[in-house]
Amino acid sequence: MKKKVHTGSLGKYAAHEIYLNVSNLEKGVYQLKIVDENNIVKNTHFIKK
Repeated sequence: MKKKVHTGSLGKYAAHEIYLNVSNLEKGVYQLKIVDENNIVKNTHFIKK
């Protein structure tokens, strides 16, 4: 089974908080990478139950 990869980008954003709504994701284990200028600044895993 091939893993699906979804990528996206945000434009200039004035707020200092970003919310990621995961309610539409299927159950499973996910990896979230936050990238700044091609450098990973945060790499985390989460489980959708």
